[in-house]
Amino acid sequence: MSEVRAVASKNHFPSAAFRAPALAALDARGRGELEAAGRVLRRRAGEAVFREGEPADAFYVVLDGEVCVEARRRGQERAELARAVGRGQSFGEEAALLGLARHSAAVARTDALVVEVPVALYARAAARAGTDEPLQRAIDDVRDALDKPR
Repeated sequence: MSEVRAVASKNHFPSAAFRAPALAALDARGRGELEAAGRVLRRRAGEAVFREGEPADAFYVVLDGEVCVEARRRGQERAELARAVGRGQSFGEEAALLGLARHSAAVARTDALVVEVPVALYARAAARAGTDEPLQRAIDDVRDALDKPR
């Protein structure tokens, strides 16, 4: 964890980010590009990472803490917890990779440290590395969760 905090203070990706399934398969070039273009964000408990309706041009990986993704299920007016995301997990990828506005909100449940991954850059790096399977699985999981009636 000390590596995460030390590197985060310099505002670039700590190597711990690349242990996340969504980023693990990227080649050295892709990792270098993400390190140069991505950002590390600190969020206090209760603070938004993103809000519903915002442009979706990035997804996120939790380095420390926990983030809640809240979304409206089909036929509901109020958003509710869709999933809680912890260390090493990604979120926000479904809208970003589909080119949509955010249909969910993400709020830090605890103080959290997340890396912001620009989706256009990720898509190029993943294509070059021949993999987008981990993110596609995450997108499918989110779609399934949103489609389930409560």
